[in-house]
Amino acid sequence: MRIFLLLLILLPAIPLMAEVYRSVDEDGNVTFSDEPTPGAERIEIRELPTIKTPPPRLLEEETGAAVPTSPLEYSKLEITFPVDDTSVRDNAGNVTVNVSLEPALNPDDRLVLYMDGVKAQEGASPQFSLANVDRGTHSLSVAVVDKDGKELKRSNTVSFTLLRHSVQHPQPPPQKPPPNPAP
Repeated sequence: MRIFLLLLILLPAIPLMAEVYRSVDEDGNVTFSDEPTPGAERIEIRELPTIKTPPPRLLEEETGAAVPTSPLEYSKLEITFPVDDTSVRDNAGNVTVNVSLEPALNPDDRLVLYMDGVKAQEGASPQFSLANVDRGTHSLSVAVVDKDGKELKRSNTVSFTLLRHSVQHPQPPPQKPPPNPAP
């Protein structure tokens, strides 16, 4: 059993060694070496069988679906939040924009968010976080662009109104309760 285990350990190094010799000493201990010693027998090591990896199969072969040769066509692209013509209340001016896209975004493509017609953010995530947005009504749209910057699809424009507390218009002080009538 020891011999078998030792051979298994030595097998990965076979290409590095030209010959292997086995010898047994007077106590019966078996020794393997790459140098011949008196009384050692040469061990013939056969080449291990190898399996060549097959070439990668195309998606068409695996699923029967056609492999896209042109850019992916997106069937749906829309802003799901904020909803069109709604109000968002956030005193810090933070607005989260959620986008729905079908099919999923191609790894080579990017989403570009436009606010008031100006590029606001770009990324691969279908969620954008806008910070410190000014009070008032704003328009949003999102587009899918490829790696060359070519626009592949654009959503409809959504408008929302951001409501923020203003220090220029402070809240009126609370009214004092009327005095209690004397008994």
